[in-house]
Amino acid sequence: MENENKVITKSNYHVRPFLYRDEVPDKVLEFEFDWLNPDEWDGFIKYRGRYYHTSEFIRFGYGGGRPDSFWDGYHGDSFFSATVIKILDDGESYIIGYQYC
Repeated sequence: MENENKVITKSNYHVRPFLYRDEVPDKVLEFEFDWLNPDEWDGFIKYRGRYYHTSEFIRFGYGGGRPDSFWDGYHGDSFFSATVIKILDDGESYIIGYQYC
């Protein structure tokens, strides 16, 4: 029972710059991000072969997240795993990782 709340995080903690719309393939924008408004075309991320947009992440502290975490938000990948993000103060870069239990 001791390990029931253990969360494992995998990250190299490298700081990465956000991608802009022109750095994301048109096919990806057309099929995965057609719901975005043109003013939201900044803040793309590519991680583990998949593209994300910052609007897809839920802030910790809302909806049962862990507000004491280093990470700012998460994108649920499955019931037991999530991609986590830390947005740096400059607003132009981030740190990303993967959590599972």
